[in-house]
Amino acid sequence: MASRKANVSMDFLRHHFDHSIISIFTEGVPKSIQKQYEQKYNNKGDLIKNKLVPIDTMLATIFASTVSGTSIQAATENMGEIQSQFRHSALDMLNDIEPDMNKLPNASYVRNSMKLWEPKNLKPRFRKIIKQQYQTLKYSDLAKLIHSQEGNDGFSVAFDITELKYYSNNTEDLEFITSSTKKGGSKYCYAYLTLQIICPGFNLMLDAEPMYKASESYGEIMSKMLKRGGLRIKNVYVDRGFYKVEILQTFDKVLYKRLIMPAKRTGTVKKTIKSWYEKNGYTEGYKEIKMINSKGQEQKYVLIFKPKSEEERN
Repeated sequence: MASRKANVSMDFLRHHFDHSIISIFTEGVPKSIQKQYEQKYNNKGDLIKNKLVPIDTMLATIFASTVSGTSIQAATENMGEIQSQFRHSALDMLNDIEPDMNKLPNASYVRNSMKLWEPKNLKPRFRKIIKQQYQTLKYSDLAKLIHSQEGNDGFSVAFDITELKYYSNNTEDLEFITSSTKKGGSKYCYAYLTLQIICPGFNLMLDAEPMYKASESYGEIMSKMLKRGGLRIKNVYVDRGFYKVEILQTFDKVLYKRLIMPAKRTGTVKKTIKSWYEKNGYTEGYKEIKMINSKGQEQKYVLIFKPKSEEERN
């Protein structure tokens, strides 16, 4: 199918940002946050400089960082370079948001502004914005492109775990961290479970959930995230990190979605592969096997064989 270049004007992007993102995010801002933006004076009556940026500037900077795939620091330091790469970059909007701004927002001030928001205030706003965007997406040309020709099969989505290593000894953070699954560095991390819609050449974030030591099981959280999205789902893709009995049980008993993942080469999987090749040669096919965890729980799944060609094997 021939690709069609999107033609989105900056005026449209600004209008969409103002009315579909900023207006929802800033609705009913908590008084504790509003109070931080009030002007304060010292004993001499001098105005104390507020090391914060306006909420809309904070959002625009985060948006710019996301669009450009860089950090907040890089987004604020390299505006010219980023703007040349992203013709309709959100960074262009900063001039409209703060017309009298002589310099880019200080990255530390942006982060200070972000820290004012607690998860209980961020999550509802984030999900309301995302849900509204995807309700619109259902009827867009993009949905037709990534759906089947009939448009009824639904979206293919992928789960992933993002880990940020935790090195501090600050006990206040302990309830927000979890054990790291990756080797090297600290054995603890901040972890985020993300759900993305798979599109040609890029991904669209549908939901995100922080993972803590006291969090529910992965299967339960994945189930909630898929239902919360409110979209028709065709396939769910995950990597080997999700190769767990409780996750397979969730999809088998609760979600009834097709879950596709690379199998871990456990002893059972190795024996099954060896037996298949001895009996059927290097042919495509599938066989049902079962996974058993350390607690003795078991779950059946289908192991699909798609061997390399003879040329690739050689």
